[in-house]
Amino acid sequence: MQMLDLKQITLTGELAFRLGRNFSRLEDPIYRAPEIFHADQQGWPGDWEGRTILALCLHEQISGRKAAFLDDVLEAMDTRWNEKGYLGEIYPHGIINEQQLAGHNWLLRGLLELYCSRHEESYAKRAACIVDNLFLPLLGRFSSYPSSPEKRVLNGEAAGHIAGNALDGWMLSTDIGCAFISLDALTQYYSLFGGEQIRALIYEMIESFGSINVEKCSLQTHATLSTLRGVLRFCETESNEKLQTFAEELFSHYIRHGMTANYANYNWFGRPYWTEPCAVVDSYMAAMALFRMTKCRNYAVIANRIYYNALLAAQRPNGGFGCDKCSGTEESGELLQAKADVYEAWWCCSMRGAEGLCSAAANCILIENEQIWFMNYLSGKFFNNGLEISIKTRYPSTNKVHISICGVSTRKKLQFYLPEGAENVEYSVNGQLFCVEETGFLTIMIESDVTLLLSFRLSSHQEQAIGCATVKGAQVTMLGDQVLGKCENDKSIILAERIYYTEQAKNSGIRILNFPCKSQSECGSLC
Repeated sequence: MQMLDLKQITLTGELAFRLGRNFSRLEDPIYRAPEIFHADQQGWPGDWEGRTILALCLHEQISGRKAAFLDDVLEAMDTRWNEKGYLGEIYPHGIINEQQLAGHNWLLRGLLELYCSRHEESYAKRAACIVDNLFLPLLGRFSSYPSSPEKRVLNGEAAGHIAGNALDGWMLSTDIGCAFISLDALTQYYSLFGGEQIRALIYEMIESFGSINVEKCSLQTHATLSTLRGVLRFCETESNEKLQTFAEELFSHYIRHGMTANYANYNWFGRPYWTEPCAVVDSYMAAMALFRMTKCRNYAVIANRIYYNALLAAQRPNGGFGCDKCSGTEESGELLQAKADVYEAWWCCSMRGAEGLCSAAANCILIENEQIWFMNYLSGKFFNNGLEISIKTRYPSTNKVHISICGVSTRKKLQFYLPEGAENVEYSVNGQLFCVEETGFLTIMIESDVTLLLSFRLSSHQEQAIGCATVKGAQVTMLGDQVLGKCENDKSIILAERIYYTEQAKNSGIRILNFPCKSQSECGSLC
């Protein structure tokens, strides 16, 4: 089951608007040379640069527009590499800075994306230099990664930093587990170029990570989910049932112990202080990767809920992405509310948000032989092997989707995702109406070009709110996969609309939860 190439997508509608806002934000001065090289104040070599390069390269692909300042950044970087061909300090033998590894994950990802998009060998050579000189010398060292709580500093800010003295040769971050983020880029490198040494390093890193109790050690959820994505990419490259089972169990553990009431994340396991859209992006991408591997509908449901209630809800009006208080907890009360001092996380989440939005576009339609899976409904044109699929919709504001498919030369099986609670499902094929009672996925067979209209009805209903730190008995109101919220004027909105309620989202918050009464004997219901 394959995603669409970003260059095969021309978006219109809401997602096009959001991508445009984010693209514009990432061309502000702090993402240009020379400012970009002096922005990091927390010791993350390659991180700011790498996330920006990756984001802008993805924007170029899906928009068809050249990023205004990306080439300037790439040219200026030629003077910043150290003697071994990477960024930051060259440490004495035996000393490892985990933030340097995490930062270079994003730099490596950016270079690999440039190589795949622009087909220039210079980016592959630079990536190989980083792998050979920074990462491969670590073979045999990850088994000594200090993860026990007594060895770690269990406090930190939204931007992590190196804390305490080196332990077993490791300079450790308050973003616990961030060294393993680099599995993301290393598995992408391996999928492109192979290599027995890097394969051995990947296996060592996965084995070491698998020995860590993520809750007991209070790992950062972003680090955990980036590691998970690396494991999943490795499974896509070479099938491994054992590793896939590990990935499924890890994601299930995250849902139970790392997710907020609106499908965002706790920044660390066991410490529900604030959310981080970087992790939200990772969770969406992981859910979709698991669906592509298993075809299990539960992953499609959780992916759509993450996308609408967490990812879109975290985008700010300027196009960037920011952190919220963790919904569902005693501290947050009934509200989804921004964390005021991190209203926008411009140093990380604003860049990673680009990957999240682009991933949603790429996963909107999946192709598997003669099957076409419609996983979400986004307006635009989508192209694949002679097929042209046009979608017009205002979903989720309305539940009607107009679809035309041209270039059909063989029999196709169409699979349409139906949100939770969809009723009165109707579809027309070239004007002929059909009414069906379907849940899960609606199947339609076609043999030639068609015009389709899909519609369904959704009714709001109460669900138990998720989240291990969510107040016991709290409920959310759902409309399909959308969490419904209420503004101060008691107007109901879906959380994806939060970008348009600037002051409400930033200051007073949006009510999304109903808490149980303190005295059930008096009330016996939800307040």
